[in-house]
Order: sequence, then structure tokens, then C-alpha cells
Amino acid sequence: KRIARILDQADALRAKRREAIAKLDTFLQSTFLDMFGDPVKWSSIVMASLASEGRGTFSNGPFGSNLLSSELTKVGVPVIYIRDISGAEYKRVSKVCVTEKKAAELDTCQILPGDVLITKVGDPPGVSAVYPQNEPFGIITQDVIRIRPKKEKINGLFLSAYLNSEYGKRMISEITVEATRARFGLGDFKKKQIPVPPLQLQNQFAEIVTRVEAQKQKMREHLTQLDTLFASLQSRAFNGDL
Repeated sequence: KRIARILDQADALRAKRREAIAKLDTFLQSTFLDMFGDPVKWSSIVMASLASEGRGTFSNGPFGSNLLSSELTKVGVPVIYIRDISGAEYKRVSKVCVTEKKAAELDTCQILPGDVLITKVGDPPGVSAVYPQNEPFGIITQDVIRIRPKKEKINGLFLSAYLNSEYGKRMISEITVEATRARFGLGDFKKKQIPVPPLQLQNQFAEIVTRVEAQKQKMREHLTQLDTLFASLQSRAFNGDL
């Protein structure tokens, strides 16, 4: 009973930390709705015009023979798949890379910190995340769209939050095709229009997101410590050392 009580207390701490992280996500969703919850009052702009000037600033990854599986490596420039974009965040789980030479050949598929990522395929498709500032430049795959935001028009954190909101999901559903896996096309996506609030308001929201994400990161680190502690307590309990 004493051991069970100790383990229960440690597990309760982990549960509270996970709950706190979830509440921060809910807080960001509520903040978005409070600030931008009436889209009809903002002027709408076609998606294609939100990308910065230049070649390949609004594109998806390479097709077919442009990136062969035989060209993938274990080290080098990271290759980003749709599985690396989940829960409105970039969380790299892929392990493959390409050489810098190959990455240079795929210059229109390169991704830099601050770029907005969107999944073209999934259940549902259209999950978005901003590529973090502390990540190296990478290469997106065919089923990932990358937008390099035109900073004088759109804040990437606002754009990503809009795409992940119910408004964004509804917009994506209008161009989604049901096949083996639900997907939408880059061309159709570029033609869609989204309401764009004043940039100052977008930037205020982005500052809130940045502060909340920093707090979430601290909580995740603490949760990792709690997980390690719980595993240690379990091990000691089963070894009779607790």
C-alpha cells in the first residue's frame, strides 16, 4: 500500500502537468476566437498573394523521380514528412535526410525557420505548423505545402492558427477530395481566400503564442523529468529498494 501510494502520487503529478499543457492549448484556441472570431469583418485576400516574392515561396515538395528513396541519407539536411506536423506543431519524428548537394537541387522545396507548413494529406488534411526558429533548413516532401509569408501582409503564426481553426478546416474541406486518403491540391489551395485582420492585431496574437509556447516547452521538460522519476520509482519498487 505504501508503494502504491508513492507511485500514485508521482503519477498524479504527471497527470497534472499533462492537463496544464492541454489547458494552454485551449487557452490559445480561445484567444484566437476572442481576437478573430468574426471573420466577416476582415477583408479577404487570396492565399497565393500571402507568400513572399520569389520562386517557390508557395509550393509543395518534389514529385516522383525528383527525390528517390535511394537518395535519402541518415545525416545531412532533414527531410520533412506529414508525420512531422501534428497537433498544430512541428514535432520531427522522421529520421531521414539528404545531402546538401541534393538539397541545393531542390531549392524550391527548401524550408526555413518561420515558414508555414501544411499537410496536403491526412485525416483530416490541412494541419498546419510554423517551422521553429531553432531548426536547420530542411526539405519538404510531396505531401507537405510550404508558405513563406509576406511579412508586410501576414504573420505566419496567425496564418497557421487560422488554418488550424474551425474556419480554416471548413475552407480546406471545400477543396478536399476523398480517395484512399483525403487530400487537396496545391492549385485549389492557392485560390482560396482567407480574412486577414490588421497586421498589428496579428502580431499581438503572435506574441501571445510565443509566450505560451515557451511556457509549454518548460512544462514538457518538467513532464519528461517526472516521467523519468516515475520510471525510477517503479524500478526501485520492483527491486525492493523503495
